[in-house]
Amino acid sequence: MTRTRIALLNIVACLALAARAWGGSSLDDLNLRLVGSLFFQGEASALIEDGKTGKQTFYEINQRIGDFTITDIQTGKVLFENGGKSYALAMASMPELEPPPPPDPVHYSARSLKSIAPPSINKPVARPPVLIAKPVEPPKPFFALPMGGDVRSGFGYRKHPMGGGTKFHSGVDIAAPHGTSIRAAAEGVVAEATYDRWFGYYILIRHKNGYSTKYAHLSRIKVRKGQYVSQGETIGYEGATGQSTGPHLHFEIHKDGVSKDPGIYISALDR
Repeated sequence: MTRTRIALLNIVACLALAARAWGGSSLDDLNLRLVGSLFFQGEASALIEDGKTGKQTFYEINQRIGDFTITDIQTGKVLFENGGKSYALAMASMPELEPPPPPDPVHYSARSLKSIAPPSINKPVARPPVLIAKPVEPPKPFFALPMGGDVRSGFGYRKHPMGGGTKFHSGVDIAAPHGTSIRAAAEGVVAEATYDRWFGYYILIRHKNGYSTKYAHLSRIKVRKGQYVSQGETIGYEGATGQSTGPHLHFEIHKDGVSKDPGIYISALDR
């Protein structure tokens, strides 16, 4: 290698190091992954995962990640700015899985058919005893208290606080200061996160073994449909939306779509 080529390679290496020192880093160097975008009450936020640590964090417009500033959040895409240049982080699409090939056909020969022929009816065949297994009920899951406070109304029939008359109450009402954090009672996947004229802003989480939990009358929702949540994770904030007489959390537990008394699973709610 000539001295001229060696000098040129040294110049190129120095320019590359200078570009890094002057802030010319790429968005790819941060190793980020866009998990999803959430739009609620005119505000947008993006759930972004750090590919190095696996940590997922919600970011809003004008927040910074390293040297990059978020300028816009769209469905499936987040725009960044760094040094007067624009960058985009798009959500990766899931690859389509090809169906497995069909199994090879099985060919039987005359000898193989003879070997599996039924035994002669003249020879009694000993039959093993038939054991009937009783269905095993899955263990009762552990549910944590979704919010601390006073239980104002329990599960079962009660006098309706707004319409009067005796009606069935499918959950429990817990009262606490407005805006108190509400946490997932168990790990699961958010099946619904929306608004209803009766329940106001509410969240429905599906758990294992046919269980689900419902959190109603929230002031604000922090999760989105399809998101996995762990037990104790903050999913929203207490409020008084929908048909409500004041700030409280209406909490329900369902098993295979049937309402269950939360006091059976959470001793603090047993009345």
